Amino acid sequence: MGADREHTPMASEIFGIAAVFWVLIPVGLAGGALLLKLQKD
Repeated sequence: MGADREHTPMASEIFGIAAVFWVLIPVGLAGGALLLKLQKD
């Protein structure tokens, strides 16, 4: 049953891209918030 995943490289690519966005978006938001706080001070 696990052979299905091996024949779908597209799914793994999409999953990898989604994982990257899940990491980059929170990091970007946190970085932006920190920059705004530093500029206000």
